[in-house]
Amino acid sequence: MGASADRRLVAGRYVLGGPLGRGGMGTVWRADDVLLGRPVAVKEVELPGGPPGAGREALRERALREARAAARLNHPGVVTLHDAVEADDRLFLVMELVEAPTLRDLVDGSGPVGHAAAARIGLELLDALDAAHRAGIVHHDVKPANVMVTAGGRVKLADFGIASLQDDTQRTLTGAAGAPGGADRALTAAFGSLPFVAPEQARGGHAGPAADLWALGATLWFAVEGVAPFERAGPAATLGAILHDPPGRPARAGPLEPVLLALLVKDPASRPRATDLRRMLERPATGTAIPSPPVAGAPGTSPAARTPTPTVPVAGPPAPTLPVAGAPVPIPTARLPGGPGAATEALAGPAPPSGWGDPRNVPRRRRPGRQQLPGWTSPPRKRRRWGRRLLVAVGVLLALSVASNLEEDRPGASGPAGLGDPARDGQFEFVVRSVDCGARSVGEGIGRKQALGQFCLVALRVENSGTEGRTFGGGHQYLFDDAGKRHDPDLDATVRRGDGHLWSTHLNPGQRLEGTLVYDVPDPVTMARVELHDAPFSGGASVELG
Repeated sequence: MGASADRRLVAGRYVLGGPLGRGGMGTVWRADDVLLGRPVAVKEVELPGGPPGAGREALRERALREARAAARLNHPGVVTLHDAVEADDRLFLVMELVEAPTLRDLVDGSGPVGHAAAARIGLELLDALDAAHRAGIVHHDVKPANVMVTAGGRVKLADFGIASLQDDTQRTLTGAAGAPGGADRALTAAFGSLPFVAPEQARGGHAGPAADLWALGATLWFAVEGVAPFERAGPAATLGAILHDPPGRPARAGPLEPVLLALLVKDPASRPRATDLRRMLERPATGTAIPSPPVAGAPGTSPAARTPTPTVPVAGPPAPTLPVAGAPVPIPTARLPGGPGAATEALAGPAPPSGWGDPRNVPRRRRPGRQQLPGWTSPPRKRRRWGRRLLVAVGVLLALSVASNLEEDRPGASGPAGLGDPARDGQFEFVVRSVDCGARSVGEGIGRKQALGQFCLVALRVENSGTEGRTFGGGHQYLFDDAGKRHDPDLDATVRRGDGHLWSTHLNPGQRLEGTLVYDVPDPVTMARVELHDAPFSGGASVELG
């Protein structure tokens, strides 16, 4: 199969289509593997500029070697690298095509995620990194833009096999900082990943698996806070914060806070191991709080502060107290006069007058200007009828509850949403217009796609009826059959049909979006409902099809 005039053929096998995105190291293209007949993603890598030389050639050879090593990494949490080829003096990395937004896209569009969801993301990323580290591969560029969150909530880590190349590129650029203005240009070139770079990596030293764990901590911090822990106004300030500043305390992390602080320790040797980190993440992932362990190197911690001072009860008068390092110095006290069993203490100083502190010797004070007349007695005080008022309040609540139930039982009262009815989740109001199943293919010409079973076409409208901008993602709109099985949208088929805007579109308040999502489902099957979400981890709104 050849390539059309507007579609490039790479290495006689990969037909490049439209661009999926662009990063600091090149452009990612949607492509077709014409040999195996499958869609793939192809990253066209841009090597550092300058005249060709031994250094540039060595960098290309190393990139090819490490990319091919990463291609042997087989893990469900890693975007699979299928191939690495050279063509037209360029390097192309052929990867699994993942139809999903990145964690950065989700946070930027929908706001920070909850700490339990972030902990689950952390566990999946940790499993992927642990598998890579066991295979001798260090990612070097873990960041939210490289974390793909699929429609089912699964996580995939991208850019294995290129991160080391990016690390070398940044060192090459940093080496040019001796020229006037070179430092600022070098830092700006590396700024895309700088907020997530470990201190040892930022210094140009050896960056091993512990550097990936630092970046994991910074990524999870971004997930729950919406900003990286050391991100500052400019690249130089960000680099200084990474090298010298403590991370502070996150505001929204909840039980995830001790995990983040443990990962962001400056000393790589003091960061938790993968086995310990997995245990620390499992508890907040299930909503269980974990104790805050002492973080090595954190400010305000010392051996004296972490070790409690044992207390031993002693009979008789208290023994003299000696100051202990790290403990508060006790204030000298003196006994008040009284019986042998008196235990009251006061600050040392002149002894109080005799009888001071005895309530029997304190004369009762009378309010000035009020005197009790002879033979006059005060009227009985009114008793507050709190019990009666409480009963009245309970009765009102019961009446309102009965009225609400009667309203729900009236004919015509609203029930589950159906076709054409509005259904709301979060800030989005959805209307499913129709669900048509039975199509065998979608698209035209070279873009035509055949169904594995049958295509179901779900025509819908979504409107942002809230007060803030939100990003609609087609990947987390689900179709359920009558057996309760969930079917995810086929976003590739949706794009080929001409509704690519349903993949991911930002909607400001009042904006509306319409289109048709395509689902590849078995044949025969009966569809029961559509479940619609304004974010991957939202509660969802259901539209019944029966």
